[in-house]
Amino acid sequence: VIAPNAFIHLEGGTITVEAGDDGIDSNGTIAVTGGETVVSAAYDGIDANGSFTITGGSVVVNGAPVNDNFQDGLEVLGGLIFSGGTLLSAAIAASYTPPAPASAQGWISIKLGASQPAGTIVQLAAHPTEPSADATVTVLAAYQAGKAFRSMLFTSSAITNGQTYDVYTGGSVSGRNIGGLYAAGDLTGATKVATVEAGRFTR
Repeated sequence: VIAPNAFIHLEGGTITVEAGDDGIDSNGTIAVTGGETVVSAAYDGIDANGSFTITGGSVVVNGAPVNDNFQDGLEVLGGLIFSGGTLLSAAIAASYTPPAPASAQGWISIKLGASQPAGTIVQLAAHPTEPSADATVTVLAAYQAGKAFRSMLFTSSAITNGQTYDVYTGGSVSGRNIGGLYAAGDLTGATKVATVEAGRFTR
């Protein structure tokens, strides 16, 4: 989807983009206020020379699986702003730039130690304030990759910048699936691979 010099507004319905180049590409700005958008692209998943904002709806980007000419899941030059909704970007590099300070909603940036193959399950959970063997762990996001990736960027109303979250690989996913982002996850058999602070960006 290429829209030179255009404002793209995604406000409802279900949109699926599969591209051998960039997925959604605008020389202007892109705004998401509702609906479900799933992008699978060989190069940039979403490319905006202006700003990209999300205030509602769900967006899942499966971006470039290899580092080919510095492609990113999100390449936004005019400000990446999270004010609502849910977005997950997974690629060799999930985003070219960090979310803008104007973002009112929390976000998590993850870079794993090596590229992970398609089919890998990644789950995010709140880090227990008092870890113990019987501590309750709440899964906040459960994703099964559609292609190889190393980096992820995630935002939802469940994330608060400054708080810490645990990243797991493995386990299982269930329920409704939007582009690999599932309604529920189970950490049985999963391995904790990282603890990250929301609001800290790693490309």
